[in-house]
Amino acid sequence: LTSLKLRSSRLGLSGMEHLAPAIASCAKLASLDLSWNGLRDRAASQLTQALGQCTALTNLQLDGNHLTEPFRCCALRSLGVASNELRGAVLNDILKSAWQLTEIDISFLGLDCSEVVDLSDGLFVCTSLTSLTIAGNQVRETGADVLCETLRHCTEIRKLNLQSNPIAAGARAIGSLMNDLRDVTVLDLAACDLGPEGALKLEQA
Repeated sequence: LTSLKLRSSRLGLSGMEHLAPAIASCAKLASLDLSWNGLRDRAASQLTQALGQCTALTNLQLDGNHLTEPFRCCALRSLGVASNELRGAVLNDILKSAWQLTEIDISFLGLDCSEVVDLSDGLFVCTSLTSLTIAGNQVRETGADVLCETLRHCTEIRKLNLQSNPIAAGARAIGSLMNDLRDVTVLDLAACDLGPEGALKLEQA
């Protein structure tokens, strides 16, 4: 077994107690999707222990659960934790343990500017990053400035999704970043409250 998809399967803690040993036995498992299963930190702890045996795992999707604490994911290339309860400092710890990540989805976590600052060190070490989705948070001008300064070190990035953040005047920092990262092919600023001023700042960058 190399890929296991159990999205929206109502697993919860009890389900994870039964599933964890089976996952641990899948030495060739490369992709695991446990999104929207009502998993909390105790279940995540059991999962982390099981994944320690899955040395081939590169893709882990845990969107839509109730995770609040850090977990280790050293060998991953793709991680999705959207719509959880993870804060910036916790994300920072997770990312520092997963510096080989190429794709990260941290959408709809309610991250504000201070939390973008908190997670910036973790993003800084992810120098192989090619895709970052941080949609549906509360990234404003200051947060955009910090994020863009951090992403200048991620020279492999090709896709940046910031939709549904109240960025507004922060568009200037994004425009400046695009001037530095010429290989970006997808930039999503939908519903970012840019208005004429934000559009002008993009043009001026």
